[in-house]
Amino acid sequence: MNSNPPPDRIRELCAQALRAESPELEQIMKELRDALHQHAIFLRRMSTEILNHLPSERITAAERGETTATRSKEPQAQGKTAGTKPSKARVR
Repeated sequence: MNSNPPPDRIRELCAQALRAESPELEQIMKELRDALHQHAIFLRRMSTEILNHLPSERITAAERGETTATRSKEPQAQGKTAGTKPSKARVR
């Protein structure tokens, strides 16, 4: 096992794959696939840890200091009317 950090190892394996001949390419691609898989697992775990430590954005309107009147005006302020779906603009 190589001691390089995963992104460095992935870059190294990509460079090796570009230079490799057919017999060794299969082994390099296997190592690259494994390195990418391990790095994806690491990133998922890291993002889960980060997201679990963020403050919740599910704050009630009362906690934000809103009244019923201010909440009913919000959709109109964003160009929407209450109870309607936003229109889909066509691009030509």
